[in-house]
Amino acid sequence: SPSLCLSSCTHTLSPFLPCSFFFHVLGAVFLGGDRESTCAEKCARNLAACASRLKTLVEFHQWDATALPLKTDSVDIIICDMPWGRRSGSFKQNQRMYPRLFREWLRVLRPPHGRIFALTLERGIMRGVCNTLAGLGAVLEATRVVDAGHTVTLYTIRKTCSKIP
Repeated sequence: SPSLCLSSCTHTLSPFLPCSFFFHVLGAVFLGGDRESTCAEKCARNLAACASRLKTLVEFHQWDATALPLKTDSVDIIICDMPWGRRSGSFKQNQRMYPRLFREWLRVLRPPHGRIFALTLERGIMRGVCNTLAGLGAVLEATRVVDAGHTVTLYTIRKTCSKIP
């Protein structure tokens, strides 16, 4: 099963919705964001309400996850419950967006130990992403799990090249 090696120098990114598990890792840095300003604002309000209990630096930003305002090779872990195109968006939108997301995430991922953990229902799209990004990243593991009644796949991906073109 996928394992996370967390330490005081871990920089964790959740490009869409935040994963509160990481808020309790002593000394880690957690960055969360969303394209919608209302989501980022709600996260910031929730963070302010529980700030005294946190053991890590947590920041929320409004951003486009396909063009992150982060330095290359700056993130240790990227964790994401990918858009499935059910509640918002569509299959066609995901087909266009997934390759752009993964190219950007591989850019900011710190080699050699950085990892992307992406949960999605879209196995067909992910096959296409893996073909498109061959040479840039590699799937280490694809684990089927049940989430909210759906059989989905958790992909563990690492960066395989030093520079993303």
